Amino acid sequence: MRAHTALRNWIGACALAACTVAAAGAPVSDAEQQLRKLELEWTTAEINRDASVLERILDKRFVSTSGAEKPVGKKEFIRDAVDQDGDQIISEELSDQNFVVAGDSAAVTELDTVHALRAGKPYSEVLRITTTYVKHGGRWVALAEHMVNVPSRAAAAVHFDAERATAAYMKTLSTQASGRSDRYFEGGYWLMLWDFLVGMGVAALLLYTPLSRRMRNFGERLTRRAWLQVALYAVLYVVVTTLVTLPWSAYEGFFREHRYGMSNQTLLGWLTDQFKQLALSLIMVPPALAVLYAVVRKSARNWWLWGAVVSLALMAFSILISPTYVEPVFNKFYPLAESPLKQQILSMARANEIPVQQIYEFDASKQTTKMSAQVSGLLGSAQVSLNDNLMRRASPEEVKAVLGHEMGHYVLNHQYKGLVSIGIILIFGFAFLAWAYDRMSRRHEQAWGLRGITDVAGLPLLVALFSFYLFMLTPVLNTITRTMEIEADAFGLNASRQPDGFAQAALHLSEYRKMHPGLLEETLMFDHPSGWNRIHRAMVWKAENIDAADIASYDATHHPPGTTP
Repeated sequence: MRAHTALRNWIGACALAACTVAAAGAPVSDAEQQLRKLELEWTTAEINRDASVLERILDKRFVSTSGAEKPVGKKEFIRDAVDQDGDQIISEELSDQNFVVAGDSAAVTELDTVHALRAGKPYSEVLRITTTYVKHGGRWVALAEHMVNVPSRAAAAVHFDAERATAAYMKTLSTQASGRSDRYFEGGYWLMLWDFLVGMGVAALLLYTPLSRRMRNFGERLTRRAWLQVALYAVLYVVVTTLVTLPWSAYEGFFREHRYGMSNQTLLGWLTDQFKQLALSLIMVPPALAVLYAVVRKSARNWWLWGAVVSLALMAFSILISPTYVEPVFNKFYPLAESPLKQQILSMARANEIPVQQIYEFDASKQTTKMSAQVSGLLGSAQVSLNDNLMRRASPEEVKAVLGHEMGHYVLNHQYKGLVSIGIILIFGFAFLAWAYDRMSRRHEQAWGLRGITDVAGLPLLVALFSFYLFMLTPVLNTITRTMEIEADAFGLNASRQPDGFAQAALHLSEYRKMHPGLLEETLMFDHPSGWNRIHRAMVWKAENIDAADIASYDATHHPPGTTP
């Protein structure tokens, strides 16, 4: 800014006139080098409020002008520059420099990006400066200065570019870290396949051995009530499938997570959570299956349609009760400590008509290193929760960005839209079950001993067929989820106004998500936008809002990647 922001306008004519003087002197390259050094000393002196350096650089006839204000002489210029009550310059960045040297006269034009504090509040501005130098007594001194304030939108065009900012953020990731996260994420593709194959193996075990039939017969011996027979089978089914798949679950959820540094759990802690999950399944699955099979028995030929409707209702019920009755089984939820950040989150919720009076934190760090948050609720209820990893590891702007995204899911009714999508998928899925179950059960009637769709011993076949259906729909399911995530990102950017917070969150997610996949890979395999896409969209949003006061203030005090020329 060259001293005080009030100084900005006229004396370019003097500079241009000086450039026309032709005389022999020092070689141009030497002169430019000397002038570059002088420019750097000048900006450093303004930051340090060093009057002695300014006294040496400025000629006694020095004059500075800006706008319609009267010219300012050397004495007043230095006084304003070192005034302790004036603006405090944090940094100055010189760019677009041009040097014209003609003998003992020279003109320097440049852009000066200033980050400063005024009355304790940060601001930024860009100045186009033309300075006239003359050589006096063998050294260069500044004779005159002309400053023009570059409008913020024009400044943004010069100093901020979404592509460059995206690349700058991506460069903060080390090759080693990117390679590790890519291996972790790509390994997840194989896990999807192996999850499917393990499920098929469990179904085959239950069907091709007498196990499923014996589980059914056990219930029939104990009671004549059909719903209770189904419930008893469900209890045995949950226990058997949990035990059979426990080694695979341990590899996938414990040993592999530790290998990649994603887990904080001891083996005992992990087993405890598995036991809790088993207990919840024993409470919830038997009555759910009893209801579902009762509907199948009553519906006859249309069982697949009513089965899909009841399954959707049961899913909606589980979503409704999960925040209050399920999630607290695994983690302790407690009110977030009072802080300005908490009040900002509550303000953002109120501004978007989310009916909450409290923000909750939960102790996910006892299980994982991953950061997460959610805004849950149906039928007018809502709960805003974030895990302690997010509070401990993320910056305030990142926390607000993440919560803005999660609020987007709530405000945009993604819970309901998701249920509609799931409902359509369930209807087609149950129609597929009706078609495939009849053919498969008749083909293997002797080996499996099934009595029809109402026979609960056929549950492993239904589960296997529906797993196949969902496995084949993986790209469709991913696209549905990814589309809602993109919408929530856009909402969150506008709600939180924290584009750099979004970029920081994407970098944290890069610990276990691939950052820059190919288009086909992202389309087929990603249920969230890639990290690169999220950063790029955030930077595009920032470019469109670069002249806003809050964005300029953040850049002035934090200097995020991509904000310097």
